[in-house]
Amino acid sequence: MRVIIIIQARTSSSRLPRKVERRVGEHRLIDWVLKYCTESSADDVVLAVPGHQVNDLSAMVAEQKSVHIFGGSEDNVASRFAEAGVQHKADYVIRVTCDDPFKPVELIKAALEAVDRALELRPGGELEAYREALTKLVDAAN
Repeated sequence: MRVIIIIQARTSSSRLPRKVERRVGEHRLIDWVLKYCTESSADDVVLAVPGHQVNDLSAMVAEQKSVHIFGGSEDNVASRFAEAGVQHKADYVIRVTCDDPFKPVELIKAALEAVDRALELRPGGELEAYREALTKLVDAAN
C-alpha cells in the first residue's frame, strides 16, 4: 500500500497573494506545512501547484529533498490533485492545504494509521472518509 500526502499550494491567491511565503513566527507558511508532512510516515510528499508556478515553488522548497513538485491545472484543483496522485502511483492520498500551518504531525499519523487499520479489516477494499456530516454532503450534491 502506497500512501502519499498531496499538499495543494499556489502563490496566486486573490485575497492574500503569495501567502505561502508569508512568515508565521520563524518560518514561512510553506515551511511549517512541509515540516509536519515530511515528519509523517507517508511514502511521499507531493506539492501540487499550478503548472506555471512550478519553478517559483520549486525554488522555495529546494532544501526539502524529500518533497516532489507536481505542476497541473491552475483552475481545476481537483484535476491537479488527481493527476498528482496518479503520477506518484498513490493507492491512498492524504490531502493537505498549504494555508493551514497548524496541523500537528500526530493528526497525519493518525490518518495514516486509520487507513492501515481499515485495510487490515478489509484488504483491498476501497475507502473514502469525509470530515463533514453525511447530510452536508447530500445537501451539497443536490
